[in-house]
Amino acid sequence: MQLPEHCTLCPRRCGANRAAGRTGYCGAGDTLLAARAALHHWEEPCLSGDPNAATGSGTVFFTGCTLQCCYCQNYKISQQGLGKPLTAERLAEIFMELQQKGAKNLNLVTATQWLPWVTQALDAARRNGLTLPVAYNTGGYETVETVKALAGYVDIWLADYKYADPEFPIVIRSLYVEDDCGIVLENVVKEHTENEESTKIGLSNIKKMMGKMCGECRIEERNNLFIMTLLFK
Repeated sequence: MQLPEHCTLCPRRCGANRAAGRTGYCGAGDTLLAARAALHHWEEPCLSGDPNAATGSGTVFFTGCTLQCCYCQNYKISQQGLGKPLTAERLAEIFMELQQKGAKNLNLVTATQWLPWVTQALDAARRNGLTLPVAYNTGGYETVETVKALAGYVDIWLADYKYADPEFPIVIRSLYVEDDCGIVLENVVKEHTENEESTKIGLSNIKKMMGKMCGECRIEERNNLFIMTLLFK
């Protein structure tokens, strides 16, 4: 993927010229930013394993967010720009370092706005021996094109399903998109539902979208951890 000159990586399709250093709605520009990379012991148990163990989920928290929820627990990262600049090469090294520390998986938190760097780093890390399953920890506000671009990269979709009532994005102004009061994942699911006349969003429709990307659920029997699945929270 190329650095976008008219960014459409998320459903907001804000059109920011990121290649020229312009910032999108998400806060992302032309320099990759990440706030933290470490073994995370308090992710979902099927990803982190025993919270008292020395290892955990190899989590990278990326700066910025396409949703900007007003109640975000990581708002300093998602909305206030907390993070350090990285290159794709350094990000690939971080992936390898997490694997060497015994991470159970690679957990990419809110990575969509940095997709060109992330896929480049994953390619480089895999050439250097990265074998960890990749979890895509997303707020769920994704486009069909972005989901398709992640085919072959993502093993575990860890997606939020925040709103099942179309009134919520009007009340929660941080999720409101002008001229579009649809709910999270609406843009994606509409294109994947077999009945285009239906705008009702259900987990079955979302499963059709992402379930095809990661195949059947697979569990590592020794540690009872997911290595391939679709998981909603």
